[in-house]
Formats: sequence, C-alpha cells, structure tokens
Amino acid sequence: MLSGLARAFFYAKTRSLLASHWSVYSDAAVKLITSVFAELKAHPEVGRAEALRRSMVKLIQHASAENSHPAVWAPFVLVGEGGGTEHETASVATPAARSKKRVTAPDWGTQVWRQ
Repeated sequence: MLSGLARAFFYAKTRSLLASHWSVYSDAAVKLITSVFAELKAHPEVGRAEALRRSMVKLIQHASAENSHPAVWAPFVLVGEGGGTEHETASVATPAARSKKRVTAPDWGTQVWRQ
C-alpha cells in the first residue's frame, strides 16, 4: 500500500513523503508534525530527516508518558529526499539555492576499498 501511494506522489514530482506505517494518535501526531515544520523553519540546513528525528526526541523527552511511547512516534517514516544543505528542499530553499547544482555523497564502498 505505502509503496503504491508513495510511487504516485513521486510520479507527481514530490521530493519526499512523510507517512505512517499504522494508525496514529492524532494528538501526538499533531505535536510531532508541528514540531517537524517548526524545526525546519528554525534550522533549514538540517533537512527533513533530521527535523523528524529531532521532533521525535522532543516528543519522547518532553511529552506525557502516553505520548512518549514508541507506538506514538515510531510509525512515521520519511520516504524520498531527507537531506539538508546538499539536498535543498522546495519548502525551505530560496530560488537561488534551488538553482545550485546538487551535491552527491561520495560512494562509501569505493572509499573503503581504496584503503
């Protein structure tokens, strides 16, 4: 189900998709997602995946006992681009930043075998 839905969004030129693997508690989901966007606004260089991770940590540390349980935050997954500065996102990047050439990470396999 998720792969078909994600594929449809990616065909429509979506760069990333935040999805959940199972039903979530709406109160905690609102707190988590609101925190993700606040984190992206405050620190656009960290990227979507890091913003999601930071929001999960905040929910675990500062929420009530029932909202810090893994059943609340664990179902969320980021599919697609999640990087920061190297992979500027449309929602946080300026037009000048989006026009820059994309930087790719080095191939770690090649790096390891050269040594």
